[in-house]
Amino acid sequence: MTNFNIKIISDNVCPWAPQCYVRKRRLDKAIALYQKTVPAGKDDTFTLFEEDRDISSKDMLVQAAVKGGLEAGEVRAWLESDQGGAQVDREVQEAYALGVSGVPHFVVDGQQLGGAQDVEAFVEAFANIKEKRA
Repeated sequence: MTNFNIKIISDNVCPWAPQCYVRKRRLDKAIALYQKTVPAGKDDTFTLFEEDRDISSKDMLVQAAVKGGLEAGEVRAWLESDQGGAQVDREVQEAYALGVSGVPHFVVDGQQLGGAQDVEAFVEAFANIKEKRA
């Protein structure tokens, strides 16, 4: 069995984010096509686009986190601490260091796939990575 580390770099409030969401769905199809199981992927909720909710609301974020199985008090405490801001800043710097200049951008086991990719591009990347590991 081959496991892949897939990092998705996106901007959830970008006016083009619905297209990024479509690309994420293509990635899901590619994973299914490659017949890989990705833990927790099938229950993802894209609160901004599927439910048209305000993702800047801490109450809404707590509700979404509880729906995902997290404890409300811990989530609220984390949100109130503003610790997430530093993490976002680090992730932005990491993306710049990778040379990411736009979204969506995917990194599959170190192999970069920038921009809108078709299912076939993901499947090819998965196959190449598996071949290199053999």
